[in-house]
Amino acid sequence: MKILYSWLKDFIDLKASAQELREVFPRLGMEVAGVEKTGAHFTGVSAARITAIGRHPNADRLSLVDLETGAGMKKVVCGAKNIAVGQLVPLAVAGAELPGGVLKKAKIRGVESDGMICSSEELGVSGGPEDGIYVLPPDTPVGADAVQLFGGPDYVFELEIGPNRPDLLSHLGVARELSVFYGLDLRLPQAETMPSRRVETEIEISAPDKCLRYAGMELRNVSAAQSPEWMRRRLLAMGVNPKNILVDATNYVLHELGQPLHAFDLGRIKGGRIIVRNARDDEKFDTLDGQDLILDSNCLVIADAERASALAGVIGGIGSGIADDTRNVFIESAAFEPGAIHRTARKYALNTEAAYRFERGSDPDCAVYAAMRAAMLMAQACPDAEVSEVKDVYPGRSDAPDIVFSPEWINSFLGMEIPRGNLERILRALSRELDASGSQWRFSPPAHRRDLRTKWDLADEAARFHGYDAIPDSPRPALVMHEEPLPIAALEQSLSDALCGLGFMEARNYDFVSRKMLENAGFPVAEAMQLANPLSEDMAYLRPSLVPSLLSTADYNRRRGGCAWFFEIGRIYPGHERCETRSCAALMQGPLPLTPFWDAAGKSELGFHHLKGALSALLRDASGLELAPCAALPSWLHPKLCMEVRRGRETLGYLGRVHPSVVSKWGLKDEPLWAFEFLFETAAESFSSARKFRPASQFPSAWRDISVVVPRRHAYAEVEAELRKSVSSLETLELVDLYEGKGVPEDGRSLSFRLTFCLPDRTLSDSEVDAQIKKALDALSERFGAVLRG
Repeated sequence: MKILYSWLKDFIDLKASAQELREVFPRLGMEVAGVEKTGAHFTGVSAARITAIGRHPNADRLSLVDLETGAGMKKVVCGAKNIAVGQLVPLAVAGAELPGGVLKKAKIRGVESDGMICSSEELGVSGGPEDGIYVLPPDTPVGADAVQLFGGPDYVFELEIGPNRPDLLSHLGVARELSVFYGLDLRLPQAETMPSRRVETEIEISAPDKCLRYAGMELRNVSAAQSPEWMRRRLLAMGVNPKNILVDATNYVLHELGQPLHAFDLGRIKGGRIIVRNARDDEKFDTLDGQDLILDSNCLVIADAERASALAGVIGGIGSGIADDTRNVFIESAAFEPGAIHRTARKYALNTEAAYRFERGSDPDCAVYAAMRAAMLMAQACPDAEVSEVKDVYPGRSDAPDIVFSPEWINSFLGMEIPRGNLERILRALSRELDASGSQWRFSPPAHRRDLRTKWDLADEAARFHGYDAIPDSPRPALVMHEEPLPIAALEQSLSDALCGLGFMEARNYDFVSRKMLENAGFPVAEAMQLANPLSEDMAYLRPSLVPSLLSTADYNRRRGGCAWFFEIGRIYPGHERCETRSCAALMQGPLPLTPFWDAAGKSELGFHHLKGALSALLRDASGLELAPCAALPSWLHPKLCMEVRRGRETLGYLGRVHPSVVSKWGLKDEPLWAFEFLFETAAESFSSARKFRPASQFPSAWRDISVVVPRRHAYAEVEAELRKSVSSLETLELVDLYEGKGVPEDGRSLSFRLTFCLPDRTLSDSEVDAQIKKALDALSERFGAVLRG
């Protein structure tokens, strides 16, 4: 954002130097990216008229120029090609101080030159041609000091403005901040017009959710005349190329007040109507800069009775733009919904000054004033202009609620004593209205300060203008007590450590997913929460689960030759519940990261028992959680290879093989893909925060391996439960192998277990262990018809 130092003085009696402002701006939250000199940073330069041009006797590319200076005639040597008799030009004589140094009298190719006709680069000003001398306006008095012509020394500040402060995107906004800081009165530019007619153009807002206010004025009998020199200089300092008064006035008001305007050629508005509406799908629109756009129904347009005349808040259309023959003008001054403008500008990559302000939020209360200001500037340059009154359509006015607080609370919150009078002065200058008559003050936020909504915001403003450096230093306490981490944070760290120990790698993904990701993962798009203002199409939805994100991570790694053992702990947004919670999910595919000692060749295949074992390890400290058959099958899981995590009748998650159709859509090979996910924030209360330790037994343990063939109709969980119930002195139970194939009946599967036995007070004998194994086998045989595999 560019700010001209001299322009600020139109609003306040500013005594501070440019160097002082460079130090003040950061204190007020505006970082200074740079300062550029502009205007007349020179002396000894005056206006002169070219009376004659002759050839240099010793150089074909040089000319001898005679000039009238008002104090006599001068002859200079000049190499510029754009000189002509009768031109008024800036002439620097010997002794002149220019940005490049002091000019001295010199001979050029044998001819003495009395001075130099200057270009804009040599003067350090903007607005002249890139290759040639600077030509002054024809009404410039001969002999006039060029310092006065170029407005004297000036400075352009390049400020970095935060997205929450759109009110600072103008000279008025910055001057308003300085007026509060220095305690100066703020004066507004004149916007007086003498309306002589009514607005004949009809205004209709058919999309009130996107257009908050629309004001219009008409000017008749105007012309596309050149803007006054003072306005041209200021626009050039802002980086704007002046065109004519009808266009320049709108650009000037944008930088002055921060309100984007648009001027239509009134004669090109068909049907005498302005309609603010949504575009039609596939509607064609030609922009002022020559782009041919195809619009959709999400775009807001300003239309007449036949076609779209402007892309609302972004750019005008070529069909209704100002031309050299324009004689009647319609001035638009509006306030639009920021999100609608942002989406349109980003969709078509139209980064205009208007869109930059509207997408951050403009001040609706400034709309009428800004239109009147632009109309006044146009009328001053067009003496025969007929100015209308303002037609204002304001369907959705809504003031922000008042903020009630006590001045004592602000001082207590900040830890410093701001004098009551100074606090009242600061807040009154910032407010639309301040009632400070009682112990409780009432602050009414102005429309241009969207960021002031709570008493904490007001405390921040008070500290900012009173000075953060005024907050007294307080010594640190001698003893610093470290708080215990929140239970949910401690649980998250515990789960993360456990999964890393099992061989998983942690993934961190955005909370946003695309429509394609949801569809490929088998999630219903209609149930996902769609963002009203997404950053891109790839981030259009809040993820209802971590599974789509992990599938995307696996796909990314697969295409780069990586593995697919990932986990993530993060936020999800279940669409059907319209809420936010935290979930833990993991994905497994490919070789085992940790090969068992009995499989040195690495031939073990990843299976359901590995997935279940990993999840069981995570849930070992949880009480009340169990794995059970799926009551309702998620669309991303295999219907016959899945289970759910349950607490009572409440389902907290799922585990199983990812459906082959989902794996195919992601192109994740033909290997089975296994995954689990559970709502760990919901399940957090089931985890014990207190660790219970028991001493290790001083006596050796004994283990036995058994392999049994069990009918497939019986779930593994049933077999495990029966084993644990049938034996005593069992320390650990581990499934080490699952086999189906040759040597095993078609309707059965072989389960291999390792059972470890131990007692805390003595050593178990082999006969005792063998008796426990026999008891276990008898129990499995009796209940499931299990047979010991030889």
